[in-house]
Amino acid sequence: MRTFSAILLFSVALAGCGDGPEFVGDDRGEPGEATGTAGDERFGIDTRDGNVRLGITDDVVYFRLSDELLAKIDDEIEEDLPDEPGLGRTIATAVTSGISSALRHRMQYDIDDIRDVRYEDGALAFEFEDGRRELPDLEVDDEPLMEQFSEDDARRFVREFRSAKRQR
Repeated sequence: MRTFSAILLFSVALAGCGDGPEFVGDDRGEPGEATGTAGDERFGIDTRDGNVRLGITDDVVYFRLSDELLAKIDDEIEEDLPDEPGLGRTIATAVTSGISSALRHRMQYDIDDIRDVRYEDGALAFEFEDGRRELPDLEVDDEPLMEQFSEDDARRFVREFRSAKRQR
């Protein structure tokens, strides 16, 4: 359950981000149904471990959990469900189904709300139009999320963001 616990903490951190991001259902289908990247994705990169995707569309920058990680979480949840039928299994199934569904949302920011994205000191840095210098403190496995992308991928993301921003 280590994977599920780490991701649950990530999700709780996202939920506590205040008025900044929007949370929307992703178009990847139902739990257990891997469908690849978001259909409207223009460009995206994954953390070095492949667990989190940072993507960009024509309108938003978003973060979401990878299909592979969601499948792993689904497997871990299924393993922890009571084996015997009855009320306990029914309640556990309802609760875990809700959690699994919630994890299939993406946290997104409108491109117009982001002034710039840079790669500096080994991490992506977001600067928002309202003067906020960075995203909320997001960590996965005790490491800041913005440090978990390779330098090459991060620099490509910066170029793609700036291109998308110029086209607006």
